Amino acid sequence: MNHLVQISQVKTVPQDIRFVNPWILWILWKNRNKMLFEGESAWTNKIVDKAFDDGHQWWVAQSGGIQLNKMQTTKTNCWINPKLRELKCNIGYAWSRKKALSGAAWVVRDSYGKVLLHSHRAYTQVPSLFDAKVKSWEWALESMK
Repeated sequence: MNHLVQISQVKTVPQDIRFVNPWILWILWKNRNKMLFEGESAWTNKIVDKAFDDGHQWWVAQSGGIQLNKMQTTKTNCWINPKLRELKCNIGYAWSRKKALSGAAWVVRDSYGKVLLHSHRAYTQVPSLFDAKVKSWEWALESMK
């Protein structure tokens, strides 16, 4: 009987809260790595916002585009589409002070958010975070040619 009560209680928890838990753990793990390798850390509210955003994107992908209203209101930092018939390139990087390694990635999307091109690579003997940033930008710009 106790088991039935627990199941009915789960149904009263809002759907966005039920699906955000794995994403919070994932974002915490990523934030831990960012703090260890880059010496940077995100604020707690940004971690939770990112978890809700990622959970929302996962839910939309799984449900065929059905939106969850509560999750939409918690989104603060979201990807902004370029103008119609234009493309947008996002560039990312990571750097490990301990190993002097750097990673870079870029992605090109259309105005609907569809990924058209993407790539990633690694660098060795990168002495600073600044050098990691410069290498990632140089490589991404060269790739865009």
